[in-house]
Amino acid sequence: MSRYSRRMVRPRCMAGFTLIELMVVIVIISVLAVIAIPRYERYITVEKAQVVAQNFHSAIAATTVAVAVADAGQVTQLANVGGDMVATTTDPASLLSSIAPNPVLGAGCAAATPDKCAFTAATKPSGPAQCGQVVLDTVTNNPVDTRPGMIAPGITGDLMLYVDADCSNATMGQDIVHALLADDMVSATPQTSSGGITVPACSTASASTAICQVDVGVNGSVTP
Repeated sequence: MSRYSRRMVRPRCMAGFTLIELMVVIVIISVLAVIAIPRYERYITVEKAQVVAQNFHSAIAATTVAVAVADAGQVTQLANVGGDMVATTTDPASLLSSIAPNPVLGAGCAAATPDKCAFTAATKPSGPAQCGQVVLDTVTNNPVDTRPGMIAPGITGDLMLYVDADCSNATMGQDIVHALLADDMVSATPQTSSGGITVPACSTASASTAICQVDVGVNGSVTP
């Protein structure tokens, strides 16, 4: 075989990728993205629901402590009203501030963005559902209070706390309910508090109000 012929049959080195190889890589990346992105989004909603559950647990614990010390004559401002952050002998520093950011809607709580704040029932803005907010109502069942959010000596009725799970993102609302139920903070069936108040079931059913409620009685009992 001649020298020229040997050069002709020698394999040539190929540089870069063929179109088929590039298409295979793109398909693999697309498949991974289809699998990974929904899983990541699911992880985020579950994590946010867990934060809501933690906030609700803290609110319940703070309320039971406030009820106990009210028996000894102490006044506790559990949730600030109207941005009042002044600590006085009659209006102590808040334990549950109304300027705390909503863990579901994100940071940015301010007068211009009230949907991102936590509120007492008397200051909660009307309008769209405030997904994930922990709300303290010391007025509805406790007319003795001198102002919303305050727990003072002489309370005569249940103190109601609830989480708004009526979310525009239905999955988010369901995750909040599931997180609260998993921690045994709420009940899937109606309960009766020590004060005779019916605490509704925590549910994401279409006929429900998607409100998960807990009542703290004057004796410190928590229902459910």
